[in-house]
Amino acid sequence: MQKPNLLVPALNVNPYQGTEPGKAFQWTTALAEFYQVHVICSVQAAEICQKSGRCESWIFHPVDIEIKGPSFIRFYKSYYKWCRLLIPKCLELIPQIRPIGLHHTVLGSFRMLPGYHRLSIPYTLGPLGGGETAPWHLLRESSLPASAFIKEMIRPTLNYACLLNPQVRQVIQNARVVIATTPETEGLLKWAGARKTAVVFPDAIDLSRLPADPLHARQLQLGELRANFRGIWSGRFLWWKGGQLALRFLARLRQAGCNVHERILYSTKCQSVNCER
Repeated sequence: MQKPNLLVPALNVNPYQGTEPGKAFQWTTALAEFYQVHVICSVQAAEICQKSGRCESWIFHPVDIEIKGPSFIRFYKSYYKWCRLLIPKCLELIPQIRPIGLHHTVLGSFRMLPGYHRLSIPYTLGPLGGGETAPWHLLRESSLPASAFIKEMIRPTLNYACLLNPQVRQVIQNARVVIATTPETEGLLKWAGARKTAVVFPDAIDLSRLPADPLHARQLQLGELRANFRGIWSGRFLWWKGGQLALRFLARLRQAGCNVHERILYSTKCQSVNCER
């Protein structure tokens, strides 16, 4: 039985990267089990995916666009250009392949979205993130660089400002489903008018699953933890990935008398590093 066609815009989909490109690849791979995916991406991304040998069932519709980075401003300029080129490309493909819909994976943020509301087909968004903010007590004690501290301070205001953009609101309000990475982002999307939402990959603690007396439960665990505790932190070597929180956690455990051993796996632009403390 022939699978229904599905448009999947993913600017820089890549099977060998993490974050946005890797997420786009994993989601498209999952969708390909149920749909004939028509991937709209950059020429460079299409070549990488085809050479990998892992995307044989995908149909690519590459767009000639250069992705500029790593500067935040330069990347968003490139993404804005992508948004402008993507909608005409979709309008060109829809009569040819007659897709049942479109799923947007990248960029995984609600701050800038292509004008999918202008298309004649249903569409879904996500998973979208970016609505998460650092609690003030952690931000105050984080020892972040001044520029990073200011960015985190204004992040909540920036999030609401972006959702006041009429086009962004229209795209969110007309989506069949908007998927969020955390309940905090989901709340912002609902505030912007999302009709139906869902949360995947939740990063927050579900308070309903905590024990009735957390302190008592902690005391019961403490004996075992003092005898043997092993922790792993993995991520890119950037301040906003939370490596400093892992070190603070390690220090607190040692202060509590725990026999703790922590492995830190991090990657730089050129290599991956494995260190133990």
